[in-house]
Parts: sequence; structure tokens; C-alpha cells
Amino acid sequence: MEYVYSNKSNTIIGSKRGRNYRKRKATKMFQNILLLVMIFITISIFFNVNLGKDQLTTKTMMVSSGTTLWNIANNVCDKNEDLNIQNVILHIKKLNNLQDSMIYEGQELLVYNY
Repeated sequence: MEYVYSNKSNTIIGSKRGRNYRKRKATKMFQNILLLVMIFITISIFFNVNLGKDQLTTKTMMVSSGTTLWNIANNVCDKNEDLNIQNVILHIKKLNNLQDSMIYEGQELLVYNY
């Protein structure tokens, strides 16, 4: 270990690996941890890592005359009581890139299999 000497009193003032060294080491460790977290987040975004959630499959359905998103969501919710009709409608709209709730006869829609 290297020491810092005082020229005036010829005594040891401290070591070169003192407080500043510990601060730099702690800062470097924090930076490394932060870097690892950022890498993990980036990998999970780019590779669409599924963090413990089941992957939902989709089915295609043909819209018939008089069918609305509410009817479709209501049918889905009848099969699964844990679902909310409004959330299912939002999922259908997002899955099919719909800007509004207008659907047309003969249109094919993707719907999640819940």
C-alpha cells in the first residue's frame, strides 16, 4: 500500500487508497450495475422476452352483418368471467390497428384466445 507523507512533519497523512478511492470504486460499481440493468431492459424489449406471462394466441373471425365490437367482446367475456368487455374491445382495436370502433361486414378481425 502506498502512503502519502507530509514534507513538513515527515509523518504519514494517509494512504493513496483512501476515501477518494472508495468513492470512485462505489461510483464505478453503481455504473456497472446500471449498465447491466439497461442491457437487460434493452434485450427484453428487442427480443420481446415474455417475463412470466403466458403467450396469447389469436384467431381470425369474419364480421357478419350487425356485428359490433361490443358483441364480439361480450361473447369472449361470456366464456371467461375474469375479463372486462371494455378491455377486450381495447385489445381487439389494438390488435387490428383500429382507430375507432367501426367495423364492416366481411372484415376479418384478429381476436385473442383467452
